[in-house]
Amino acid sequence: MSDDKDFIPVFTEEDLFPDAESSDDAVIVSAAELMEMEVDNNDSPTPAPEPTITDPTPEPESQDASNDVYKAVYNTLLDDGFFYDENPDEFEPSAENLKEKLKDIAEYEKAKIYHNSPDILKPIIEYALSAENTLDKKGLQEFVNTYIQEIEAPENYSEIDSIEEARSFLTTRMKGTLDPDALEAALDVLEDKQDNGQALLDKANSLKKQDFESTKGKYQEKIQSKVREEQAIKEKEQAFISQVVDELDNTGWDKRRVNRLKRELAGNVTNNTLQTALSSPKALIQLANLCTYFDSKTGSFNFEAFIKQSASKEVEELKNNQKQDYFSSISTKSSSVKGKMNLDKFLENDNFKPILE
Repeated sequence: MSDDKDFIPVFTEEDLFPDAESSDDAVIVSAAELMEMEVDNNDSPTPAPEPTITDPTPEPESQDASNDVYKAVYNTLLDDGFFYDENPDEFEPSAENLKEKLKDIAEYEKAKIYHNSPDILKPIIEYALSAENTLDKKGLQEFVNTYIQEIEAPENYSEIDSIEEARSFLTTRMKGTLDPDALEAALDVLEDKQDNGQALLDKANSLKKQDFESTKGKYQEKIQSKVREEQAIKEKEQAFISQVVDELDNTGWDKRRVNRLKRELAGNVTNNTLQTALSSPKALIQLANLCTYFDSKTGSFNFEAFIKQSASKEVEELKNNQKQDYFSSISTKSSSVKGKMNLDKFLENDNFKPILE
């Protein structure tokens, strides 16, 4: 991933609820709480009942039962080979410890795939598994070509010991650098420079050794480069998630709303909603309008200006509707003078103003 526009973080409940000892510690939104949240746009919302706060600490019997479940799940996964543990008897049953073991499953499965593969395929498997977020066709093809070139190269370096072999090697190696006649003349000069053509042999062996060493370790360098690239992506993603958590915790909003947003981010609800909205012409226009109030320098939306723009139209429509209702109530038998007096009185008392909460 080389471009910020491709950066799509993956949120988990553990990232968004870092202080929770287990998923049970997250605040569960009750039906009453949801009703309270959904009346944000209601002019006369009915106050939601206060949620009943109970002690989250389980009774001893309940805790023992939970520990038995954690231990049973751990033993089942261990017996079925989903992960390996050198000291299974030291496992302390708890939701947090079981979570840590569940994290090991993916890495353990990768290790099994690697070790069960034929030796000749292991470097390719290692590269593919290392490129979790950045694997593409071009990169894989370049790696495979580099790997094949290296395994096809001679395993051991051997020196050239004859003038004929040296001339043949240098003719092929330096092809294209000089025209054939000039190259032949240069080789003649090297051969005659020292007794027994030693200068020619030295030049051929020097280039041959250089080529031999250049082919070794290239594919390993590509694997390590991919590992570093993936690590940089994960660090960037984690830093972004931490910023999101900090921003949410410092909004000053009701804790239930903050936790609801965290759960929707963790459940990918937000991204799915945005994707659905982008496929709707009406919603796309609304989002495009909202985007005009985004300040890239501050990284936030100017909601005050947006609300003023939205409210001004609504208030104008409200005024027009109120005027129509007012005049429709005037009796058709009333005189035009009385109607004019009523109009003047209405306009004097026209104090409609938007109320923004």
